[in-house]
Amino acid sequence: SKYTVEIEKLSVENYEIFIVWSPAEKAVCYIDSEHEIFAKVCTWEEFISNPEKYINNIIAGEYDD
Repeated sequence: SKYTVEIEKLSVENYEIFIVWSPAEKAVCYIDSEHEIFAKVCTWEEFISNPEKYINNIIAGEYDD
């Protein structure tokens, strides 16, 4: 399937970030619609073993192009 599945929605500094599972990428990704960003973050196994690390990195912009 080409559709994403929402894992978590974060509200950060008055905008929303969605953490999603992307079957096409076979990875956890995030969507920042305000800044038009869709970025691959990591595998499910990596995310579930240390979600705090990846959420903090998303907020810090570590995966932005």
